[in-house]
Amino acid sequence: MTPNTDFISNTVFMDNSFVKTDKYLNTSDENIFAAGDIVSFPYFQTGEFINVAHYVNAQQQGSIAAMNMLDQKCAYEYVPYFWTRHWDLSLQFTGYGNKWDEVFVDGNLNELKFVAYYIKDNKIVGFAAMNTPNAGNIMYEAFRNNKLPRATLIKNGSANIESIKNELRGVKIKCSRANCQCVRK
Repeated sequence: MTPNTDFISNTVFMDNSFVKTDKYLNTSDENIFAAGDIVSFPYFQTGEFINVAHYVNAQQQGSIAAMNMLDQKCAYEYVPYFWTRHWDLSLQFTGYGNKWDEVFVDGNLNELKFVAYYIKDNKIVGFAAMNTPNAGNIMYEAFRNNKLPRATLIKNGSANIESIKNELRGVKIKCSRANCQCVRK
């Protein structure tokens, strides 16, 4: 995908063809905010500038950019999350695993019921789940709350979806919008 950003490429800093923003979705021009498929933004987990072309990302970024236009200083700290459902099959992916050393699969590929951990330098960077209810949601919250086990624990069986879910119990789930000034009481 190549975004149609020629109209603004001489106005703000670009990252290849993408409009480069800070964590508040503000461009190099303090009066211009950007959101959606055209944006390259710093992924809060790594600081790496990424682009996520998915409608949920565009919706989330649009609301965060709007709050920041109102001087709310709300950082965009969402974990990429995608899903598809066709017939009786459900596939979810969370994280940003565009570069990995290995993929560890737990479950049965032939039965299309499994979870897959995308691993880079013993760290889980992405996660896919097929026909495993709630696994994607659990991992999303684990990414958001920095509660991911080391990959060696997943691979040797010391950690799994259930233990990650238990680790999240009692954790106050982060919500970027709830932490912004505009919704504080």
